Amino acid sequence: ETYASMPNEICSLSPGEQTEDELEEECEPEELLKTPSKESLDP
Repeated sequence: ETYASMPNEICSLSPGEQTEDELEEECEPEELLKTPSKESLDP
């Protein structure tokens, strides 16, 4: 739940565990799923 609220923070907290490409792939999906939801609630 926490990582879903702020995926960017988690990605920045664990840069050594994954590569930049992996971090981006993990961060982007979360934001992409979050953005549409917010836009739908607040058009």
